[in-house]
Amino acid sequence: RRTHTGEKPFRCFHCGKSFNVSSNLYRHQRGHDGADPEAEKPRKNPYKCQECGKSFRRNKELATHQRLHTGRLPFQCGHCGKSFSWSSHWERHQRIHTGEKPYECPECGKSFSRSSHLYRHQRGHAGGRSFHGGASEKPYRCGDCGKSFSWSSHWERHQRIHPGERPYECPECGKSFGRTSHLYRHQRTHAGGQP
Repeated sequence: RRTHTGEKPFRCFHCGKSFNVSSNLYRHQRGHDGADPEAEKPRKNPYKCQECGKSFRRNKELATHQRLHTGRLPFQCGHCGKSFSWSSHWERHQRIHTGEKPYECPECGKSFSRSSHLYRHQRGHAGGRSFHGGASEKPYRCGDCGKSFSWSSHWERHQRIHPGERPYECPECGKSFGRTSHLYRHQRTHAGGQP
């Protein structure tokens, strides 16, 4: 609360510097006592993760970060029981159950549950260019046929069609495919499913 009011009632009797929290005054005064020479230097991120060494400005931020290491998942979905480390991920997940799609394309009106899905969709309207009017966003170009791709993974997948590379082999019959999706479709025929 004092952060917003600017009130700093905790004053150092050595140098007169004031603090809004008593623990900050205590840390500062330890520097005057010689107990901790680093204490009198203001530190931007005093809360350090013992697991990975990353530092944080607030203890609460450190506690949230530590969920990465502990696997703690305090946010649980009441619909399906799935748990999440962060409330933002829990909120995003809720849209699966509610059907909420708050991100709307201004060009065609189609709505999406995630901003990243809207962004990907908008690139389609712009023909692969930035929908903000920038240069082409298809930097991965095939040297054999000139086709361009937005993502390196799509470029790599495309490269297999030229030399006829088929790295995905069916363990059942030995037939090979250029894409995993084609292998999976083929494998359904062995399982008695539709091709």
